[in-house]
Amino acid sequence: MTFEQINTAAQIGTFSVIAITAIAALWQIRVLRQTTQVTALSALLDRWEDPAMRTAYRFLTVTVPQRMAEPEFRSGFGETPVRADVRDALVVMNFFETLGIYVRLRVIPKNAALSFYSSIIANSWDRAKPAIAIMRRNGPAYENFEYLAFLAQSLATFDDYPPNTPRMSIDDAWLEADSPEKGAALKPADDSQRG
Repeated sequence: MTFEQINTAAQIGTFSVIAITAIAALWQIRVLRQTTQVTALSALLDRWEDPAMRTAYRFLTVTVPQRMAEPEFRSGFGETPVRADVRDALVVMNFFETLGIYVRLRVIPKNAALSFYSSIIANSWDRAKPAIAIMRRNGPAYENFEYLAFLAQSLATFDDYPPNTPRMSIDDAWLEADSPEKGAALKPADDSQRG
């Protein structure tokens, strides 16, 4: 074997080691990214399950729509910082703003985030819009929440179920009993209408 052949074999060997190292590094980066995504999503799921978050969600979705007609309550969203009596709504709005940032920056895949939260995001956005409109009088607010709501509403327009996957059959045993017509027939008669 000549010196040139040995040198060529060494160069091929070196290239092979570098190529294998690069492939291993790319694989490690992929695994690290997936681990980061799972960790971030797990942290958000834990935060969502916190009782304080559930209380804040109820405040945003029930109390805020009921009280937005009250000028004093409504004005709390226009103050900077937002007044304490409306701050519970911000807990949920900030949660989805953060989730929107994570999705936009691809820290969490949008399909993963939307699989867990799409209907909650859409409901929260619908309830928060009037408050956000007031807050936007002072400048930009909740653009990432808005982006996330757009994605959630877009998801609602098509069936995200995997294609060519059969659906499970579900029998609604209470459909007839719970139908409005049946419920009206079961409603007790009003005593004032009795002769």
